[in-house]
Amino acid sequence: MVDDIHQASVSLIDIVNTFLTTSMLEQGRMAFRNDNFDFAAVVLQTINKYKKMSAAKGITLSVSNLTNNSLAFEGDKQRVEEVITNLLSNAIRYTQQGSIKVIIDKTDIGLKLSIIDTGVGIPQNQQSLLFKKFQQASTDIYTRDVTHGTGLGLYISKQIVEAMGGEIYLEQSTPGKGSIFTFTLPFVA
Repeated sequence: MVDDIHQASVSLIDIVNTFLTTSMLEQGRMAFRNDNFDFAAVVLQTINKYKKMSAAKGITLSVSNLTNNSLAFEGDKQRVEEVITNLLSNAIRYTQQGSIKVIIDKTDIGLKLSIIDTGVGIPQNQQSLLFKKFQQASTDIYTRDVTHGTGLGLYISKQIVEAMGGEIYLEQSTPGKGSIFTFTLPFVA
């Protein structure tokens, strides 16, 4: 019973923090730091947090396009990690079997990260709901899966990425085959 109370308290704190983050982003009151950090290291650390959860579901979680060289980046490390966490946790939540692959690409103007899953996919007619506040890919608000979240993860991720000068989008999704979510962040000039 104590474990249940503790878990419920942790969940409630997470929900409150999510609402506070949303409010700060919408009001333009969120301060973004300019940390110098290794983007690749942040990706690997975030992936390592989810290795046990993906293994428990029998899902292969991998990263590609990482070399021994670091990917120096300037931006808000904590917020970048939050975006990766949101995308990765969604991929694990909606993938029942198969794999999730994280791909990092360095371009002339910045960095691009894609998360490719073999999950349930999102029908074309529901894709317009993505990145909107309190929305999940479901046509009916009464039948959406409220047990897994608030419908704010992609919305917050979009706000963060755009505030940092980047772009986030659903690159591709096919029901029954999976999805590719991508975000880009520019190098600071």
